[in-house]
Amino acid sequence: MGAASEKATKLDVLFAAKAAGKEINNRIKALEDEVKAEFMEEYEQGGTDRKRSTVFGKEAGYLTMKEGKPSEHVTRFQVDDPQKVVDWMDYVKPETDSFASDNLEMFAKWWFEHTGEMPDGCTLFEYDTEPTKPTPMLSVKEKVVIPMLKANNVLSGEVNQLLLGDGE
Repeated sequence: MGAASEKATKLDVLFAAKAAGKEINNRIKALEDEVKAEFMEEYEQGGTDRKRSTVFGKEAGYLTMKEGKPSEHVTRFQVDDPQKVVDWMDYVKPETDSFASDNLEMFAKWWFEHTGEMPDGCTLFEYDTEPTKPTPMLSVKEKVVIPMLKANNVLSGEVNQLLLGDGE
């Protein structure tokens, strides 16, 4: 461990800043997760879908709910065994040209979509996707918040406490 009397190099400062940045980001993430969880409860219980800071006002940003996506029915075509498709092409449609061989999946899918016939070696998947939940989205405009934060000693102290702790 370095002696306390040694002068810190740029690398030392970078190490310290990176470590502090990681710790600060972890603390911010924990607070953001907590705020978003509370917001999700408000949304589910009362339909609140947008909030603004009471201290910083509407110009500073917002917390809003991004709507989830409903379930969708998906049909997906896939070539499972290219050799079986080639064998099928040779047996059923020997006149297929080299384009089909060079673009096997595209050709097999095209064939299925236009004739309804499923080439050997292919599978059609059909499923419903899971619906997604609404997601809280946070937008903060630092050019509005920072000047106001500098002017508010009480709030600045609370933010410093959150970010830096008790001088740990």
